[in-house]
Amino acid sequence: MQTGILTFHRGPNYGGFLQAWHMREAVRSLGHEATLVNYQKDFHHRMERVRLKGLHPKALKGSLLHYLKSKPFAQPVAELSDHAFSRDATSIDWRAFDRIVVGADVVWDFSNPTHGTDPVFFGAHPSQADTSFVAYAPSCGETAVDGELPDFVTSGLNRFQAFNVRDETTAALVKKATGKESQLVVDPTWLQEDPDIPYPKRPRSPYALVYGHGVDVHRAAVLSQHCKKRGVKLVSCAFPCKTADRFILSIDPFGWVDLFRRAECVVTSTFHGLLYAIKYNKPVIFMVRGPSRSKSKLAIERCGISDRVIEEGEPFTEELLDFALNPARGTQLPEAWIRESRERLEASLR
Repeated sequence: MQTGILTFHRGPNYGGFLQAWHMREAVRSLGHEATLVNYQKDFHHRMERVRLKGLHPKALKGSLLHYLKSKPFAQPVAELSDHAFSRDATSIDWRAFDRIVVGADVVWDFSNPTHGTDPVFFGAHPSQADTSFVAYAPSCGETAVDGELPDFVTSGLNRFQAFNVRDETTAALVKKATGKESQLVVDPTWLQEDPDIPYPKRPRSPYALVYGHGVDVHRAAVLSQHCKKRGVKLVSCAFPCKTADRFILSIDPFGWVDLFRRAECVVTSTFHGLLYAIKYNKPVIFMVRGPSRSKSKLAIERCGISDRVIEEGEPFTEELLDFALNPARGTQLPEAWIRESRERLEASLR
């Protein structure tokens, strides 16, 4: 018997892969066998499938970029589990697991018809009736929890043995559905170290790393000028930046980690981009974009870096860059919170 980990981990998403890998390793470090449950909702499968034939030229370009980004994920994702992927919950042998850990993504965003309405992630599918469930760092995203909850959400959550969640909105969902309190825990990517696998194509000269949307033409110009003044290259990864000295698209997840580990500073708009900048004690600017605010709220508060946050549409200024990207102004991991989260995970697996 072993612990199964149920999350979103197949698509070409660095944070999605890394939270799944770290969740598996954290469970194993506590003395349990663990593997990823290779289940994927049909919509996700269709969305992430690469098509290159019979497309309009404009669509072909997008699919080609998606293919190039996806290719380095194939082997790492395959190594997360020995089981084949399935879109049919009844084909999964749920009784082979003594428990399922659900998390650490927006797996409980039940208002989102594209991926949140799947009862499997709530432990509410009939085929899961004989399986025990615990939660570690799931999120319901931006969904409103003050209205009536779907039956599968309420019935499913009431089957969980322990609740450790990623944000206050998800804690409110659990409280409403079950009457139980939740522990707020760190994302799995903070639970232990990453493997130190150097990215062979990493720039050898000092560089600032940009990861995520949000660097428009005006921000890009100011950022590029700042980098030139400091004598560092500007490198963008996965998301193009018009003034970057180098754009890296096709890179495996641990190569992505190495880019963060070796960067002089980080400018990002994504949740895991922020978490990895903090993890490696980097000066950082976090550009708020849509749901990134609620995802990142706790990390920003507990690390005391609200002065490194820039609102959507707010321009970069030299003063901001000089302050936030100062080499002496790195960010520190909240070690006490990480210890508490490990203890909560260990208690949940007993």
